[in-house]
Amino acid sequence: MLKFREIGHSSMLIAGSLRLFFTFLGHFFLTLFNPRNQHLTIHWAILTKTIYLSGARLMLPVSIISGILGFSLALTLFPIFNGFHLGRHALPIAQMAVVSYLAPLSVGIILSIQSALNLINASVHELQLSLDETMYEYIFPVMLGIILTGVLLYVYALFAALVGVYLTFQYVHNVDVYDHLVHLANTISWYTLDYSLLKVFIYCIIIALVVGYYYYKIALRLISLRKAVSRVMTRSLLCIIVFSAYSNIFNL
Repeated sequence: MLKFREIGHSSMLIAGSLRLFFTFLGHFFLTLFNPRNQHLTIHWAILTKTIYLSGARLMLPVSIISGILGFSLALTLFPIFNGFHLGRHALPIAQMAVVSYLAPLSVGIILSIQSALNLINASVHELQLSLDETMYEYIFPVMLGIILTGVLLYVYALFAALVGVYLTFQYVHNVDVYDHLVHLANTISWYTLDYSLLKVFIYCIIIALVVGYYYYKIALRLISLRKAVSRVMTRSLLCIIVFSAYSNIFNL
């Protein structure tokens, strides 16, 4: 009986969370397109702060982490392929793995963690604002900032990871990468780059929706700031990993 009660309680919590999430989405679009809110403007200082905390300040750490990941990937792949006398295929495959999977996923994970940490310094729970004012003062600029910084971080992550791969093959595995770089346009198609950028954009939308939803809950006084930080981190990471696995399994 206790188990059934726990299952029922958990089901009610999930149903309540879904109901509130769709309420948030409805309020989001209604506030955005409601002509009565023309007197409200986006708080550009919050947008700038989000871009700085989640973008500009993370460029160096993201570049270092991505470079190390590219280095590790090249170190791992080449001995495996070379053992089957397929060493010449290791570089194109490592390059494709970086563009299609490694760079987008690393950006999504890092951005979700930083977006959760940004909540610590948020003062939305201290201000007496209406929900419409909260949308314009905090939720809109934060969500827009997350999407913009995701694209910015993707450029740095992709460049650093590819540099890590090329340097590893050139100086560790003694594989000449000059010819490969000369014909780089023939090995990486625009479709691959567009697909990779689309994945980053979807990851950013997922993170932005999760962050906006918990800002909304904080404004309604339904959750504490400490819980919101952990929930943003875990929920956004879970959604990103599930979408990444789904897209890889079904070759989306």
